[in-house]
Formats: sequence, structure tokens, C-alpha cells
Amino acid sequence: MPSKAIAAPVPTLGPPEGRGPSTRPVQRRTAPTVWRGGGLFHFSGVYALAVLIIVFAIVDSPYFLTSPTLKSILATSAIGGMVAVGAVVPFSTGMLDIQFGNVAGFALVLMTWLSLNSGLNDGVLALITIAASTAFGLASGLIVAYLRVSSLVVTLGMGTLALGCCYLAISARTAEADLSSWFSDIGRKTYGPLPLPVILLALLASLVHVWLEHTASGRRFRLVGSNPEAARMAGIDVARTQTIALTFSSFVAGVAGVIWTAQLGFGNSINGSNLLFPAISAVLLGSTQVRHRINVPGTVLAVLIIQTAVTGFNLHEGGTAAWPANAFSGVLLLAAVSIVAWNGRRQLRLAAQQAAEPSDAANRV
Repeated sequence: MPSKAIAAPVPTLGPPEGRGPSTRPVQRRTAPTVWRGGGLFHFSGVYALAVLIIVFAIVDSPYFLTSPTLKSILATSAIGGMVAVGAVVPFSTGMLDIQFGNVAGFALVLMTWLSLNSGLNDGVLALITIAASTAFGLASGLIVAYLRVSSLVVTLGMGTLALGCCYLAISARTAEADLSSWFSDIGRKTYGPLPLPVILLALLASLVHVWLEHTASGRRFRLVGSNPEAARMAGIDVARTQTIALTFSSFVAGVAGVIWTAQLGFGNSINGSNLLFPAISAVLLGSTQVRHRINVPGTVLAVLIIQTAVTGFNLHEGGTAAWPANAFSGVLLLAAVSIVAWNGRRQLRLAAQQAAEPSDAANRV
């Protein structure tokens, strides 16, 4: 019986090159990530800090590159860095916290006043001061979360209340605190080139960074900041999260104020107000560093940039001028807001381009 020849299947080939449309999506050539808002942009603060050090080392030679200047920069950055790291939490949840500066000043004044009038142990005084400072954040959080009042308005009012308490305690004068030597060492002791407050700042920054970036709780805080409605639909208690964020910020401000008292040895009614704008500038500028959002490492880097520039200007002016800190903080705040706004628009454009690419590929098919 003759066998039937079985025809081999003919492979299906696409159209020859150059003859007919291709169904494969066109791959666009893009610049390396480092130039598209990647490495160089994310760590531009490191280069800015290096440039500042070189410039002031030349202009303020031989006073800038000295051990006392380095310790001064680090010690001064410690308190501002602590309140800035504390403020990262409410800012990450989408709230504007502008009370933490005056809350830290309140802690400074209250600790000083209690040391002069209570006769209690300094450790007990520190606990009382931190608890009283935390109460400002708790009250603000409850009002914002459950009465649905703007965080900007609430924290502005609460910060003004804290400032009023400072004037009530010691008026406009400077009062010298009566502290024991062991407590003063918390603010003044050094380990090699590092003052103890800097080590405490590094510990605080590490804990807050791990919390916000590597725990489920921290991710919930960031989700509330990016989209409160989506967070609420996902089962997150948005009101509770907002209350905790503002409470935590004031708690950290209270701790910073206590350490500040140990560092300075006196209290002044207006000292806390000087912390506000540099810290806000650091939080916003830090959001352009390391990541595309508010983060702890970028904030600490921005604090170092601000304090290095302020110290360099002060050395150049003989240490008597008050304008460098205010002027530089103001310029940096404007720059930080502008960069954040530009980066936000850039991310929207990139998202729109990525959303349009699949439809373009489908049209080409």
C-alpha cells in the first residue's frame, strides 16, 4: 500500500526586512539613568557640600578647616537635625507642621525654668519637659485628624501658643539653667571629633529611617501622605496616623529641647523660632536627595549643607552678623520649594509618557 507523503509544515515567517509593518514595539533610546534624575541628581547635595567646604576653606583660611569649626558645625547641626528628622514624619503623611521649632524652644525654656524653681532631679525634669512638649503635638493631631482643620493653621496656632508660654516663663530675658554636671555632659561631651548630640542624632535618624522605609507601619504613613482616600479604602486609620505623626514630631522636638538645654546651659524665649525655617528647608531640600520623596538621609544631608554654609558665612563676617543664617535659609527654602515643584511636574510628565507608550505600540500594530 503506497504511503502518503506528509507535507512538512511551512514555518510562518514575518515580512522581510523593509517590506511591511513590524509588530515589534520600537525601542526608544534613552539616556543613562544617572542623567535622567538618577545618581548625579539624587546625590547632588554631597557635591554641593564638598564645594562649600572647598570655597570656605579658601575664603576663610586658616579658620574654617579646623577641629573647633568642625565640632561647632556638628554640634549646631545636631539640634536642628533632630527637629528636622522629627518633622519628616508629619511631612511624609502630607501635613504641614510648623510648630516644632517653638515646641523645641518651649522645652528649652521649661527645662531652664524647672531647674531654677522646682528642686527636682534633672532626669525627672527632662521627663516632665518632654511630656509637656509632646502634649502640643497630641493636641494638634487630634484637632487636625478629628475636626478636619488644616494642619498649617493648627500647627501655626499651637506653635504661637508654645511661644507665648516661653514669654510667660522667662519673659524676653535669658535665664541661666541650674543643671548638674552629669546632665550638662549630655549636650557637651565629645567622643573623638563627634559631640554626643551628633551621635544621638545619628541614632534617631537611623531609627526613623528604618521605621519609615522598612516597616509596614512606616509604609502606611507614606501611603496616607500620597493618597489619603486610597489609604482609607485600604483599611488604614488615617486620623490615627495623622495624630501619631504630629505627636511624634513634638516628642522629638521636646527631646531636642532638653538636649539643647544641656548644650547651652541657658534658655531664651526666641531661640526656638530660629529652628523652624532651616528645618523646613532641610526637609524639602532633602526630598530631592537620595529618593524622589521626603526621606531621612536627604534631610540630614541638607541640615549639614545649611549649617556648613551658615558657619562659613559667619566666619567670613567675623561671627557678629545675623544676616547669613536668615538669608541663606530663606534662599534655600525658596530653592527647595522650586526644586520640589519642578521634580513633581517632571514625574507627572514621565508617568504620562509611560502611559502613552503602550497605546502607541498598539497603534503601530
